[in-house]
Amino acid sequence: QLDRADDRYREIEDKLGAMRDRIAHLERDWRSATLSDRERALLGYADKLTVTPGQMLEADLAPLRAAGLSDRAILEANLVVAYFAYANRIADGLGIGLEEGGEA
Repeated sequence: QLDRADDRYREIEDKLGAMRDRIAHLERDWRSATLSDRERALLGYADKLTVTPGQMLEADLAPLRAAGLSDRAILEANLVVAYFAYANRIADGLGIGLEEGGEA
């Protein structure tokens, strides 16, 4: 039983390591990552909405729709991106930094 548990633990540890590597790659440069059309469309939308929200156009929804997202899914993506922008603006305005050990 212990050998099976150890094997399972190592398997989970390996998967977590791979996930951490993928997340680090996405944080560095999501554009060069291997992504599905859906993931690439969502990240492109989130990036533009975060960095240049005043430049958003209705045409920016086309890649999301082409990737199969419904209007409801697009709204949910918009709300998530907007919420994080809102929460970060509040934290920045109050001088609230990251907790110790947190990353920017």
